[in-house]
Amino acid sequence: DFVLAIAMVDVYEALLRRVRPYETEAGAADVAFERAMDGLVAGVREHGARGALDAFARGLEALSAVPHDRSHPRPRVLIVGEYLLNFHPGANHEIERYLEANGLEIVEARMADVIRKSYSYKHAQAREYHASIPARERAWNALADALFSTALALVDRVARDFPLYERPASMAQLAERSDPIIPHTFDAGEGILIPEEILTQAERGVRNFVILQPFGCLPNHVVGRGIIKRVKELY
Repeated sequence: DFVLAIAMVDVYEALLRRVRPYETEAGAADVAFERAMDGLVAGVREHGARGALDAFARGLEALSAVPHDRSHPRPRVLIVGEYLLNFHPGANHEIERYLEANGLEIVEARMADVIRKSYSYKHAQAREYHASIPARERAWNALADALFSTALALVDRVARDFPLYERPASMAQLAERSDPIIPHTFDAGEGILIPEEILTQAERGVRNFVILQPFGCLPNHVVGRGIIKRVKELY
């Protein structure tokens, strides 16, 4: 249920970011989002995965129904980097609100990928390089990776009927795209998530990128700054 709910919240937030800059009634998108989240929480609590799926569809309908006008699209900006700064408004000083107020549309990395990578790269290390990981941990990493794949497929099956939904790249696609820059078995900082998100969104026309780095996170500074040099060399 937890994995499924995280995947659903990612879609809700992505839809909110596609509607809120264009809403014709101030605050309507945030209200619809909060109602969708309340419905999702109630669905999971009362009926588990089945309740989550039912509530998820209703939340997507509510967000899609917010009056908005996308006839004049804004430039889009991708926010990536250290995950606490990405997702915590208090830590990043409300950067999404700031960028939206200055005429941009936000694209954000997925929380599901941030959590999943901890299992995915270890699973790949054991499978491809025979890393000496205890058998129980290897089995759990493989199971967790598979659970994320199943949950994301279920969420995609429901969300794809909504026009504003952008289908995300799979973990296999992300790994393939980032391998020339950082191998998908790399496990420091945000690993492959920074370069693959930049390249995935660049293919979709995004030309603005913000990499958030906290003062005290050395791995993120090394990865975040290091990949920019390589991305510029390749593209």
